[in-house]
Amino acid sequence: MKRVLLGATTLALAVGLVLLLGGALLGSSTWTGPAEAAGPTPTPGPPPPVPDYKCYDIPGQPLIPPVSVNTETQFDREYGVAVGQATRLCLPAGKNGEPIPDVPHLKCYAITGHDPRYRVNLRTDFGIEADLDVGPPTTLCVPVTKQVVPPTPAATPTPGPLPPSVPHYVCYSIAGAPPAVAPVSLETQFGVEPGVPVMQPVALCAPALKTMVVGAGTPTPTPEGDLNLPHLKCYAIAGPLPERTVNLTSQFGEEMGVVVGPPSLLCVPATKQLSHAVGGVAELPAASGASPLAEESGGLSTGAYAAMAGGAVGTMLILSVGVLYARRRRLK
Repeated sequence: MKRVLLGATTLALAVGLVLLLGGALLGSSTWTGPAEAAGPTPTPGPPPPVPDYKCYDIPGQPLIPPVSVNTETQFDREYGVAVGQATRLCLPAGKNGEPIPDVPHLKCYAITGHDPRYRVNLRTDFGIEADLDVGPPTTLCVPVTKQVVPPTPAATPTPGPLPPSVPHYVCYSIAGAPPAVAPVSLETQFGVEPGVPVMQPVALCAPALKTMVVGAGTPTPTPEGDLNLPHLKCYAIAGPLPERTVNLTSQFGEEMGVVVGPPSLLCVPATKQLSHAVGGVAELPAASGASPLAEESGGLSTGAYAAMAGGAVGTMLILSVGVLYARRRRLK
């Protein structure tokens, strides 16, 4: 009998310690996103067939009244983001003889936000780059309608129609080496520019949902955007002034007589693959519009429930060791 009790005690103690330690380790894990890949670096699939954009610098004025938005991307959710001045106007572009796609223009505004702390693998027409650090957001790009102002306007310009609700992008800063590609030819509604050198990457634009922040008692607007659109990888370019003046209309209002500056970015479709998290962060939000931009509830994760269960079973087994040990002492 003593040997049986001793064996049961030893077994219960070992199993209890294993479960208790396993529950503690499981509960301490904070990131449930994709793990760093073992072996060769995985590569994303071919870039999707969506339009290229050629972005021009534009001057911007502060929005009056000030505007704040909530945004959601596959990297992060941000609440109460202040929309700053307009910085760029992005026109759909035909690259290397391709036709200009019939898609909305984009107007980009300066924003700030948290560093998502992810690394990604990206594939574009210019090649593959692995383990790129994704930095903090810098711009919010929204659809815009454009009217070119003629050199001698016959009448007072009028605002254009409201733009569609798709696409929206939040652009994050990235870095890297210039791609080893030949200069490209770019055509937009402003004309053709041949022999454009493609320089270093500067931004990764993720498809986004955007909701306007409204006052208390006002119904929450419907989110605009689509999380399932392809990403855009933006490279620095340079070029001559297009010598154009435009009227622009976005959801944030109208800007009349905007002088278009020199081209500064070429944004091309990119296939994205998460490499790994940097330092461990929260799980990525689901790429779904079912319940976008809602405050996260304070429930427990699956890992937390598993940790609680493992810890409870381990504690019960360890307590049983004490009971068996006490009984053994009485049998002596």
